[in-house]
Amino acid sequence: MLDLETTIEFDSTATTTAARQSESNCQQNLIASRQTQPKLTALSNLENLKWLFARDNTLTALQNGKWWGGCSVPAKAAQELLKTLQINSSMACFLAPAHPAQIAFALSRLRNEQAIIALLPRADDLLLTLHCHDFSADLAAHRLWFVAGEQWAVQLAELFRSNPGLAIPQQFIRTALLSDDTSAPLISSAQQIFMDELNRRSAALSQLRETRPRQTSISRKRITLAAPLHFRLWDDCGGILQQFTASDSTFDWTIINFDDPIQRLVERIEALLA
Repeated sequence: MLDLETTIEFDSTATTTAARQSESNCQQNLIASRQTQPKLTALSNLENLKWLFARDNTLTALQNGKWWGGCSVPAKAAQELLKTLQINSSMACFLAPAHPAQIAFALSRLRNEQAIIALLPRADDLLLTLHCHDFSADLAAHRLWFVAGEQWAVQLAELFRSNPGLAIPQQFIRTALLSDDTSAPLISSAQQIFMDELNRRSAALSQLRETRPRQTSISRKRITLAAPLHFRLWDDCGGILQQFTASDSTFDWTIINFDDPIQRLVERIEALLA
């Protein structure tokens, strides 16, 4: 599965195509992330980097003649490493994926309303991820978030503060390539951030309940529609009710889409009703 060969023959046309594709991917990803993570950047000091297509036709890179992540078939490797992946929570934290193909495969195994925070301890890995795969649809749909580099813990804490409706991860994703020595401190630090954020949100909810003024009269009635809104052939109640909101001006409507990972938490409802 892993290929550490350092001698590789290049096809100049394919290399040029790969470079163009990598630049297009990066631009699309950054455009999609402007509304959710405007500080996301692809800056890096990587040298001797060459974009090309791997042996399974996955866009990847070579640095100093070696495959990024030590693998010449990153998509095939991702399928093998994550073939038993099962995520039951609305949000998972992917620890140090070795290649963006692993993130793409994990997303393909999740439902549309589930999301991933990709924790990349090295800023260089963010550069590769943004260039090697077009994640723009997942970024726009709030299904994918990034924290990267030495300041990833600060970024993770800020991510939750900036998005109060974003669910706190209940599961970690890691591959067999990640050693316990590497994963243990990442998990410990991430769990502390999750706990701090949970406590912060609980305190904010308590304060909201105590300080929210009681309304003795309401000039205009309000209705909150909180439901999954993606079309489901067997259950499309949320979508049908949403149609009423567009045509009924009798009430002030608030829409909370439980299929959007950024609107999953109860405090989002409380905040909107305050």
